[in-house]
Amino acid sequence: MPLLQKYNFPATAFITDLYYREGFTWEGTQALASVGWEIGWYTLKHTPADSLQRSDIVDDFSQAAPLFESHGLLTPTMFASPSGIHNSLSREVASEYFLASRTMETGGGNQGGPSKRVGVYPRTKPALTAHDVNLSSTP
Repeated sequence: MPLLQKYNFPATAFITDLYYREGFTWEGTQALASVGWEIGWYTLKHTPADSLQRSDIVDDFSQAAPLFESHGLLTPTMFASPSGIHNSLSREVASEYFLASRTMETGGGNQGGPSKRVGVYPRTKPALTAHDVNLSSTP
């Protein structure tokens, strides 16, 4: 974090309920937010969004705002799908709760093989935008 601060370089952290993840604290998350980091939602318990029914996704996403607010953080506006795994339903529901969702275009992350691109799905339409980053040639 000090190196990022030195060069005034912002970053994003996507978090779950911190009681689920060892080594993370709400105080630490508040410190990141206070120096300009964007704090986004990563599901309550790191559940791949494509494995859930609509009601389960809604239940998960609807807990983000109250959880963040209860710890003095702004309501998250971004969502990242755990392990990059997503489907059209999870993107659709994410668009109801977040301004955009970021995910690996091919899904799978470290569980299902190499991912090719980072996709940004804006709230207004569930389609890739110019914000996509092609990682296929990155070492």
